[in-house]
Amino acid sequence: MDVSVPAKTAPGSCTARITATAKGVKSVERVTTIEVRAAARCAAEAGEQRAVDLGEEVNHDGTATVAASGEGDFDGAGRSHDGDPLPAAGPVAWDGVTCDAPDPPGTAGNLVEARGRAVLPRPGRTARCAWSPRPTTAR
Repeated sequence: MDVSVPAKTAPGSCTARITATAKGVKSVERVTTIEVRAAARCAAEAGEQRAVDLGEEVNHDGTATVAASGEGDFDGAGRSHDGDPLPAAGPVAWDGVTCDAPDPPGTAGNLVEARGRAVLPRPGRTARCAWSPRPTTAR
């Protein structure tokens, strides 16, 4: 099934009712929410690279420190990434790409949980800030 949204549709959400039918079987009906979101904006540009601002997308606390191991819940089972070796909140540079690191300790959101939705960067080369040892470049 494809859902088309007209260009310049304002961000927001609406409820959609979907019914599937086939000869000889009972029809199935589901209700879902369709969300229209603006493309992620660039946080910074350097040459042909653009750092995508994911600040509005951060929605999950997946890190915890050793001292407060119960604060994060990466996987829904209480396990978390170790926040101790991560940089403090604020600007941090990896290989010349400056990222705005989220706060790893505490209970604030510090990861993006997509939950089946797309995060739409604007076209072009985008520098991805990640907590892996080195950032990568999506093309």
